[in-house]
Amino acid sequence: SVGLPVKQLVIWRRLRYAVDRVLAGASLTAAALDAGFSDAAHFSRSMRATFGVRADRSLIPVARQHQSAVEASRDSQAGAA
Repeated sequence: SVGLPVKQLVIWRRLRYAVDRVLAGASLTAAALDAGFSDAAHFSRSMRATFGVRADRSLIPVARQHQSAVEASRDSQAGAA
């Protein structure tokens, strides 16, 4: 009903979970294993096959920016309290 084969849907869900974990501060390896990939290389290959980007080159800079934004938000909330 969503227009994707079950296998592709499972990969999408795993990728989404792994990306969320990386954005939360997990390493690529930990995120990959938590999401059910056999290793970080399997996660990276799946990212490249699905989105055309390497996980290490695309997610790590985004994760750093995300963590900086979260910390800045916490600092501004702490200052307002």
